[in-house]
Amino acid sequence: MSFADYLAKGYLPDLGSLPESEIAERVLSALDPHFEARREVCGTHCSGRRLRIDAVLWPRDPARWHDEKPVFAVEFKRPVGQGAEALGQCADYAHTRWDGYGHLPVFLCPAVVSRWAWGYGGLKSALIAQLLMGQLAVGELDRVEWRPGIGNWRMERAGSRIWDSHDGPARGGVSSLAVKVGNRSYKPPLSSRADLRPGLVGEPPDPDPSPRSST
Repeated sequence: MSFADYLAKGYLPDLGSLPESEIAERVLSALDPHFEARREVCGTHCSGRRLRIDAVLWPRDPARWHDEKPVFAVEFKRPVGQGAEALGQCADYAHTRWDGYGHLPVFLCPAVVSRWAWGYGGLKSALIAQLLMGQLAVGELDRVEWRPGIGNWRMERAGSRIWDSHDGPARGGVSSLAVKVGNRSYKPPLSSRADLRPGLVGEPPDPDPSPRSST
């Protein structure tokens, strides 16, 4: 069974047949009350290769966020296979300096690792994958629905919620968007419950997350 077959398991419905450009339009439109966005941002990977990511977002009201200037990148991928390729792409993007922003945590949309809880090894395997991807500065953005049309948008990383459209930014725990490099200290997830949450870590952008021309 392909990963796309898990779309009906509680996350973004009816996206499997849409092109990625349409997924991006729908998601960014839904997030517009909460975030400003700049589309198609270019940057330089640590290998020297020039790359482009779908969008860079920052909150319209950053007052409750952990970081002084919270900003992050989002990559929209149509769910295919097990999703490992999309995660690898996001890890590459987390090692990229984006023009005008520097290194950013990257959120994959729709979620890949969270959906693994419904298959491919179950909850434990999904949580391990979330924690690992979190250390690579990769998280997930998705809409969780409890019944058709009723649910919240949610950003998750390393087993913890970062933000959702109902409660806003998470308080405490793994809530910073700063990208970590080198030595790390262990910080357990906010809970050990099975309502999985993905991971990330990042570094504040430079110097201002407002849109600007690429160079």
